[in-house]
Amino acid sequence: EGGKVVFTRPIYAGKAFEKKTVTDGTVFATVRPNNIAAEETGGSAEKVDFNAEIKDLRTIVKDIVRKTAGGVDLSEAKVVISGGRGVKSAEGFKPLQELADVLGGAVGASRGACDAEYCDYSLQIGQTGKVVTPDLYIAAGISGAIQHLAGMSSSKVIVAINKDPEAPIFQIADYGIVGDLFEVVPLLTEEFKKVLV
Repeated sequence: EGGKVVFTRPIYAGKAFEKKTVTDGTVFATVRPNNIAAEETGGSAEKVDFNAEIKDLRTIVKDIVRKTAGGVDLSEAKVVISGGRGVKSAEGFKPLQELADVLGGAVGASRGACDAEYCDYSLQIGQTGKVVTPDLYIAAGISGAIQHLAGMSSSKVIVAINKDPEAPIFQIADYGIVGDLFEVVPLLTEEFKKVLV
């Protein structure tokens, strides 16, 4: 806009948006995975060498360890199967992992499932976890607290599986299944196996 670089980003768990304007200097920006579709036809960009003068660091990164539950990175997965308190235990994530394996996806979790120590916090999706925008998001046993919705509501297709027909997750789901996830998820796995495997 008139020689300025303007960025728009969500704030307050996606309830509002703010614009940031850069008028001069070098701009360094990051974009969440899967938020902007890649152009089918190639463009061109100028590569610029940039040497930053870094001084007075308070924090130094000594090592970066990527922790994932499987072979698919949660933040970049096209399919995410998430479990909430409804999975009841760490064992309850096994059917979700089996479905994710068939679909070539990744397993995620709500904060409730992480707090209950059913899984590691590296799987947490939500306001204080990861933000994901997959093509398909399956929420199993997740009630749909606003903090969780902030991390997955931009998914292209949302499928909710929950015993409670009044669960808030159904309000944003494209498809809803009222039922026991321990019955529904294995059925989905078997049906997808017939088509995909």
